[in-house]
Amino acid sequence: MSQKVLHQLLPGVGPFDAVTDHAILLRSWLQEIGFQSVIYAGRIEEGTDEFIRPLADFQWQPENPFVIYHHSIGTPIVDRLKEWQARVIMIYHNVTPPEFLGNVHQILSHTTHLGKSQLNDLKFMTAHTFADSLFNQKELLQLGYQNTSLLNLPFNPANYQLPPNPQILSSKPPGPHLLFVGRIFPNKKQGDLIKLLACYQKINPQAHLTLVGRPALDSYFEWLKQLVIYLDLEGFVSFPGLVEQADLIAYYQTADLYVSMSEHEGLGKPLLESMYFNLPILAYGSTAVPDTLGNAGALFYEKRFTQLAELVDRMINDQSLRQRQQERQKIRLNDFLDVNVRSKFIETLKHIIEK
Repeated sequence: MSQKVLHQLLPGVGPFDAVTDHAILLRSWLQEIGFQSVIYAGRIEEGTDEFIRPLADFQWQPENPFVIYHHSIGTPIVDRLKEWQARVIMIYHNVTPPEFLGNVHQILSHTTHLGKSQLNDLKFMTAHTFADSLFNQKELLQLGYQNTSLLNLPFNPANYQLPPNPQILSSKPPGPHLLFVGRIFPNKKQGDLIKLLACYQKINPQAHLTLVGRPALDSYFEWLKQLVIYLDLEGFVSFPGLVEQADLIAYYQTADLYVSMSEHEGLGKPLLESMYFNLPILAYGSTAVPDTLGNAGALFYEKRFTQLAELVDRMINDQSLRQRQQERQKIRLNDFLDVNVRSKFIETLKHIIEK
């Protein structure tokens, strides 16, 4: 490849964020094949990779026209790319539909509206677009994108080989332990998981639910806490927040079932993490979830809580069912392993730049 400079631009980065982790892994791949590659972000949260630099430090160089841009929300970066006439290699992670916000958060609602509308501008600016899920690729094709390919979100097992937090391991709830991982946000539907727990406790009163994730909307988080009180589930629902990697590993290792009621996922990285930890999955079949799971995991399409509670109980106690699902999940995870995704990325990148 003749081009030896290829930087990445992101609206924001944060610790344990799937998009951030993706960019960091791509940077290592680019550097391994001889590129000078730096990640620049508009917002850098505390605890993020120390080598990520502020977007203000990025200096556009027309002699290096290619740039990788990760799109997941509305951002001024798109206007800058247009101004520079950059040759954009976009990685599309999907934008949360604004309708999940309603009128509860005007700023987030605006940025999600903007993120969706900017897809029309980006269509004419991109040399190539990678979609990190089949669901995301379908959206791009519907919008008229031409040079688009599927590049699975790469899963790096090395990130999950740390020793788990022993305190969490030793404090495993006495009853069945249900787990969900994701920011506390309306589209994730943590409220439906709490309702499911209430139904499941009629079968097993000791069942516990852990909702790992940072509260991203105060009003929704407060409503969830009130729902826990209303359903008399105090002491049976945990909100540990955004956790360290050792804590996250421990939560996966102590869980009996991963359950998702989310109604919008661009991919669903915790589904991959559950596969890695041999944790059976029960998930609402919305958006990218069926594509991510393939034939692994159990999908449902109607939220009938009583029937789902019975299914939860079977998936926890039927060892033959669990073993079959775990075997399918191991096979499916292979499609996302970083060693398998890397070769496709490099091959496609060479074609884009040398075209």
